[in-house]
Amino acid sequence: MVDHFNSSDVFFSVGGETFHAHRALLAARSPVFKALLLGSDSTAEACITLNDIEPATFQALLHFMYTDDFPPGAHSSSPDSSDDTEMLHRLLAAAHEYMLDGLKLMCARKLEESLSVETVARTLGYAQMCGCSELKSKCLDFFTAKKNIRAAVTEGYLWLWHNFPSVIQEIKVIWALEDLQI
Repeated sequence: MVDHFNSSDVFFSVGGETFHAHRALLAARSPVFKALLLGSDSTAEACITLNDIEPATFQALLHFMYTDDFPPGAHSSSPDSSDDTEMLHRLLAAAHEYMLDGLKLMCARKLEESLSVETVARTLGYAQMCGCSELKSKCLDFFTAKKNIRAAVTEGYLWLWHNFPSVIQEIKVIWALEDLQI
């Protein structure tokens, strides 16, 4: 249905790309889209510009909304693909923003499966930002395990330190309790 351009009744301009969609379907799947497309403050415009999301992320979001399946190509089987992990981070944030709990859960599970020393810090930040308590707990367990101490010297750790100082404090408390002070 997402490929039926002729029957679409709304268009989204995202990063210079145009996406065709159906108001009723988007409104039924997401309370955010419902408010945007059908609410009292909704826009009757046929073309809506979204500036807070990348085209590939929006395309993956639409795929989920139309099929209830995880978007193909949003994550490969390679556990160390930083591009895949970044896409999952963006998709998790978009699922959170547009209140798509099923997609949010799918992203969290994929991120949990692909945790590594290089990805855990950013994934922890996204878990905090998106209210994914189970993913956050898994990240904290992974991050604070003695064998994964190298995670504290990654660019992701610096990003986490700048953006989520409260999470860094949680890590320090865990390390102190485990006598791993750094």
